Amino acid sequence: MHLNWQGFLESLEHLTGFVIVMIALGGLWGLTALMAKLVALIEKPKVPATVAPAAAPAPAAPVAAVAAAAGGPPEDDLVVVAAAVATMLGARHRVVAVKPVSSSWGQQGRRDIHASHRIR
Repeated sequence: MHLNWQGFLESLEHLTGFVIVMIALGGLWGLTALMAKLVALIEKPKVPATVAPAAAPAPAAPVAAVAAAAGGPPEDDLVVVAAAVATMLGARHRVVAVKPVSSSWGQQGRRDIHASHRIR
């Protein structure tokens, strides 16, 4: 039986390269995980002791009923807007009006698609 040393050495070179790459990737993964832990320890959320718990928000049903009757945004959209305001402000709030913003993104997209077609 004759052993092909040239093929064996070539595969050993590829295997060694693969192992080195895997060790390097594992080291980078470990460093990023360590950095995440360090950042989490250093930057703990700072909550002032004087902040009182937020009062329960007023029910949104009357606002939703008025908006639906007036042809305004759906109730789900109003709930999302109120939740976003409460999250950002962290205090009592009152959403007075929600108006859609006109956007021409869809129209511009259609223009781009039609302009990209070749006329024969």
